[in-house]
Amino acid sequence: HADRLVRTHALRIMAQLPELGELHPTVIAALSDSDALVQRCAAEVLGKHPHLFDLVPLLTRRSQIPREDTHLLYAVRKAMRDVLRDGENLARFHTDKLSESYSRVLADVIVAIQAPSAAAFLLSHLTRFSEPQDTLTTFLRHAARHATDSSQDQLVSLIQRKSSDDLSLEISLMST
Repeated sequence: HADRLVRTHALRIMAQLPELGELHPTVIAALSDSDALVQRCAAEVLGKHPHLFDLVPLLTRRSQIPREDTHLLYAVRKAMRDVLRDGENLARFHTDKLSESYSRVLADVIVAIQAPSAAAFLLSHLTRFSEPQDTLTTFLRHAARHATDSSQDQLVSLIQRKSSDDLSLEISLMST
C-alpha cells in the first residue's frame, strides 16, 4: 500500500497472527521498506514468529541501519535475540561458517540469552576472533554462567590463553 500507516498497521496485525504463512515474504520485503517505522514493525513481526531462516535477512538489515536510527537497531537486535532464544535454533546454527562481522553482531545479541547454547556460541566466537577486553570479559562471564559441564575445560583453556599476557583479564573476571 502507498500509505505508510496502512503498511505499519498491517504489520502490527501480522504480529498477532498465530502463523505468517504466505504473508512471510511480505514481512521480509518490509524490512527494506522506505519508511523506518515499517522496517521496525517488520522486525517485530519476525521476532514474534521466530524462524532460523529469518536470521539472514535480519543480519543483512542490521548491517544497513544508519547510526542515528537507534529504534530500528533495537528492533532488529531484539528480533535476532528472539529468533535465537529458541534453543533449537541456536543449537542448529553453525558458528564456524559465519563471517567475523556477523559473528560479532550475533555475539552482541546472544549475551541476552541465558542458555548453554548461548555459552557455546560465545566460546566458539572467542576461539575464532579477538575482542576488546571489556567485551571479552562480558562474553566470558556470560559463557561461564551458562556453560555446560562439558564446556568447562574449553572455557578454562580459553581464559588461560586470552589472559596469558595480561593478568588484568583474570582479575576482572574474578572481581564480580
